[in-house]
Amino acid sequence: MPVAVVRPTEPRVHATPGSTWRGGWGALVITALARAALAMLASLLLWSVVPVAIGWHSTVVMSNSMAPQLQTGDIVASRPIAPQDVRIGQVLLADDPDHAGRLRMHRLVAVRPDGRLTLRGDANRTDDSTPISRSAVHGVASLRSPWIGKPVFLLRTHQGAALLPILGALLVLVSAAFVFRPEDEDDDVEGDRFAPSIALASAVPSHLDSPRATTPPGYAARHASAPAAPRRRGRLVLVGLSICAISAGVALPAQASSAFTAKTSNSPDTWSAADYFSCGSAVQAADPYLLYPLGEQSGNTATDASGGGRNGTYTPSRTGGTTGTTAGPCDSARATTLNGSSGYVSTPTKLTNPNNFTLEVWFKTSTTRGGALMGFSDTRTGDPTSYWDRVLYITNYGQLVFGVNPGRVTYVNSAQRVNDGAWHLATASLSTNGMRLYLDGDLVDSDSSTTAGRNYAGYFRVGENELQGFPAAPSSDFIGASLYDAAIYNSALTATQISDHYNAAS
Repeated sequence: MPVAVVRPTEPRVHATPGSTWRGGWGALVITALARAALAMLASLLLWSVVPVAIGWHSTVVMSNSMAPQLQTGDIVASRPIAPQDVRIGQVLLADDPDHAGRLRMHRLVAVRPDGRLTLRGDANRTDDSTPISRSAVHGVASLRSPWIGKPVFLLRTHQGAALLPILGALLVLVSAAFVFRPEDEDDDVEGDRFAPSIALASAVPSHLDSPRATTPPGYAARHASAPAAPRRRGRLVLVGLSICAISAGVALPAQASSAFTAKTSNSPDTWSAADYFSCGSAVQAADPYLLYPLGEQSGNTATDASGGGRNGTYTPSRTGGTTGTTAGPCDSARATTLNGSSGYVSTPTKLTNPNNFTLEVWFKTSTTRGGALMGFSDTRTGDPTSYWDRVLYITNYGQLVFGVNPGRVTYVNSAQRVNDGAWHLATASLSTNGMRLYLDGDLVDSDSSTTAGRNYAGYFRVGENELQGFPAAPSSDFIGASLYDAAIYNSALTATQISDHYNAAS
């Protein structure tokens, strides 16, 4: 008996309006870019919050005083730092000395003799008016997440209306992240109704072993025309772009840490990254030709700490009050005290016509008879035979003078008196740029016209030199003073190096 088979009518697949476009490559790119942007924002937010869990400080930048390195709306994570570990050039997060309860994030540009810290914003032309103590420092800026704190900045500065465009852009990004929708995903949902096993509508004779399955016409062809490859490829692209975005977001804070390198943008001199906490280490970093710490408590040898082996000699013998020792200005080291009538230190090496050098020495004196701190004579000891030149000395009145005599005497001097019984750092240089005189790390006078001294061979001395013929020549060629870290360099030190040397005495 014939069996009547009822075939289900194949339903028409109605495409959702716009589904063809949403399944194309254009929608894929839009979705990928949107998700990448969201992933980057999420990673930036993560970098600004996670450090707090390990004890760091997370701060929203509220001014442009550190521009262009830091902009308003950036979030900066600062790691805790021990007071003794701060270094010149670091961007520090510290209590604002001028506004109670606030924080300030500026760069450390100097360490004062009393140990307090001088800060300055990179965009500011002058140092902060009030120095801070080391205990006021909360941390050193280490990670920067740009832009992510902009909403906080706008709210705190009462610019809530400016948040609307930001919220609108965020909404667009979220919407765009779901634009892409492959067409075959719709087909899969519809096709699930047409499984290959569809029961016959009529009764099946008992003598048949199994019902005969019927597949709707066009089913195989339709599904063959929508392969899964584009869908898989699209998903791979999305995943790849998202991973790249997350990686970029993670790397960004580390790259942005260049904003915290030790450089200020407001003066011709840039601050080096090193902040020295011993005078000796600061001097050693500048590669001295010779360095006499002058802390010996016995013997007649002034040890050369530069590594060059140019040991000096105390003259005369260290007896009868010619020399003694006292506390130096830094390093908890000892300094030599000269009696002002016969004691000095001579160097062992004869030099010919030095015209590119720096003389530097710490001194403390109350003398009213003046004397030479350092000078260049044609003999190693005793009175010079014919020539003396390149002298750094103190007048009876107490002014610091650096004089050079290439045929006519030229000099530079300080207006400040230095015979006040306090420690001072004197630094004098001669080079093709002329004469420079620094007192306590600051340039006090210069003369660009004199670039060379008298042409002869001689020796440098510390604590004595012939001064006849130089302006306001003091009553004594010998200095009655305590001296520490007498150094000679075979180049003109930069203003930054000299300032570092002075700042090390804290």
